[in-house]
Amino acid sequence: MHHHLKRRDHQQKIYKIVKVDMEKLDLKKAYKSYFSAKQTPELFYFEPIWYLMLQGKGEPGGNEFQRATQALFPLAYTIKKTCKTDGKDFRVAPLEALWWTEGSLPASKVPKQNWHWKLMVRMPDFVDELLFKTALAETLKKKKIPLLNAVSFEQLCEGKCAQILHVGAYSEEQPTIDLLHGFIHKNNLSLNGFHHEIYLNNPRKTPVEKLKTIIRQPLK
Repeated sequence: MHHHLKRRDHQQKIYKIVKVDMEKLDLKKAYKSYFSAKQTPELFYFEPIWYLMLQGKGEPGGNEFQRATQALFPLAYTIKKTCKTDGKDFRVAPLEALWWTEGSLPASKVPKQNWHWKLMVRMPDFVDELLFKTALAETLKKKKIPLLNAVSFEQLCEGKCAQILHVGAYSEEQPTIDLLHGFIHKNNLSLNGFHHEIYLNNPRKTPVEKLKTIIRQPLK
């Protein structure tokens, strides 16, 4: 009896170890400071990070924007599936975007169809160029999405940043952006790089008033 108990105890220990090893890496939890912000401006520093990226132009949530997300996420899930086979499963991170306009006018004065963006999905540290290329070829074979050919695997180093959390509709971000920029100027800092947004919720499943967006701005 004692022998059986010891063996069962040993099996439970092995099960626990295997279970921990097979747990999904949740990037939002693993990189908490990256995927969280307060509703008051703060300063942060971010090391270089790898992303899937896809550049385009047009209004937020418009046709081009939607087509880009429909290329990015199938690829992200193919990478996830490949990693899971190797015992390194992870939860696909939320969508992010860098935004900019051409010319000297502020973005709020430029028609939205002329806004430029680079959509991004953060990758875990164990994803490399070879894995990206293999998954890209596999996704192209399955999905036949020509836009996949424009997806890149790039590193972004933003360094020192100011950030704030916006709660509510994407179209009502301007007061939050003004608050962030006011904080930057008050601290005698200057902008360096693109306006960066991280969309923490799925807009199809979240009421507009509860949408959470991190607004991040790299600094000199």
